[in-house]
Amino acid sequence: MVNMIEPPPEPSVALSDPAELLAGYLDFHRDAVLRKLDGLWR
Repeated sequence: MVNMIEPPPEPSVALSDPAELLAGYLDFHRDAVLRKLDGLWR
């Protein structure tokens, strides 16, 4: 049985500060890696 989990939304492209945009993408990809790791142990 596979439970589908909604991925977190990607950061908005409307962000004008490159640091905020980078932080948003890092959060997005960190969450993706954690979801994949969690799937290994289920």
